[in-house]
Amino acid sequence: MHSIPFAERSLASSISLRLPKVGLAGICLLLIAPYARSEEGRRPLFEQATITQSGSYIVTSDFTVASGSALVIDASQVTIDLNGKTIGTTVIGGAPLIQVGTTVQRLTIRNGQLTGGQYAIYGGGPQLTLVVHRVSISDAYQGLAVSARIADVRDSVLTTELVAIGVGAQNIYVLGNAIRQQLNPAHDSSCGISINGFVTATVRDNTIQCEAYNAAGAIYVSGAAASSTALIDHNVITGGPAQAGILVVSGANTISNNTITGFHTAAINLLSDGNSVLGNRLSYGSGPVNVGIAAGGSHNVLSGNLVTRYSTGISVWGSRSRIEANTVQDCRDYGLRVDGSFHVVTGNQAQSALSAGSTGLELQGQSIVYLDNFLLGNLGSNFSDLGANNVDAGGNVF
Repeated sequence: MHSIPFAERSLASSISLRLPKVGLAGICLLLIAPYARSEEGRRPLFEQATITQSGSYIVTSDFTVASGSALVIDASQVTIDLNGKTIGTTVIGGAPLIQVGTTVQRLTIRNGQLTGGQYAIYGGGPQLTLVVHRVSISDAYQGLAVSARIADVRDSVLTTELVAIGVGAQNIYVLGNAIRQQLNPAHDSSCGISINGFVTATVRDNTIQCEAYNAAGAIYVSGAAASSTALIDHNVITGGPAQAGILVVSGANTISNNTITGFHTAAINLLSDGNSVLGNRLSYGSGPVNVGIAAGGSHNVLSGNLVTRYSTGISVWGSRSRIEANTVQDCRDYGLRVDGSFHVVTGNQAQSALSAGSTGLELQGQSIVYLDNFLLGNLGSNFSDLGANNVDAGGNVF
């Protein structure tokens, strides 16, 4: 049959030339067929491999490696459908299960299990867009340790000994994951989610169980510019003696609507400026230890949080922060303890019948304005001003 250039014919005429008497059903089959062939044409993975060609791959059977990485990715624009299968290694530690090259531009991994290895997914570089969806990672020291331009990890289940998701990228999305620490006494120094170097980040709707004593934080935010922003929202975080639920050392972030139980040092620990801590529910649980919210830096806003059963509910230092409309209950030593200067403390409620030495609000800094706080019902003292030049602006009940 003579071939007619596409520009000289319509789709209808093309169909009529190839199939002179085809009906509507035939047209539909003709249009769908290329997609079916594309799915069938995905390259199979069933053993240890180095991927050097772009394209779609599908794991067709479980496989385990005894040494080295199971997969090495050295091509851009790669999609790996784990297809419900498991890729694993018998090696404790050693090479990453999946090694990502430094020049890879896009990698998607979805729908299956990765087990064992020093890291489940490791490597990457400044051009990488990494997408990890619906992947179960277990029995690895660390889950992800990746550098990227964009990282999107969601709807996955990670059980690791150290950090489950460790990502350095400009734009980070960590959404809807379930993370549990698999304790090993020899490797108890970190856990949970670690994000760094971002411009924007969203960490939302994750559940995290973190037990390591020396862990920096179940969610650790670092390495970002002062203007960088992370939204840490609606996460459920539990920890035994681990040091912090959320530890922020850089960026101006919003930490909102999280439920945090436990943690040895603080449920939320702020060491940077310009953060907003809004509507979180914090409780140590079994007994009062250390601090619910510890806020250094300046220009932070702590508002609408419920804090119960810590040694100190809210501890603030630095300068020019606003502590507003928080409810602090049954903290052993202090409901609110405010040091530093030029803060505003307004509309808070602090009550504790837990200890004879409990104080509702103690001011230790200077030039702090306090107003409309309700501080009755503390067994020690309701209010104490140990600072200088602090201003009672009225409406306080103590």
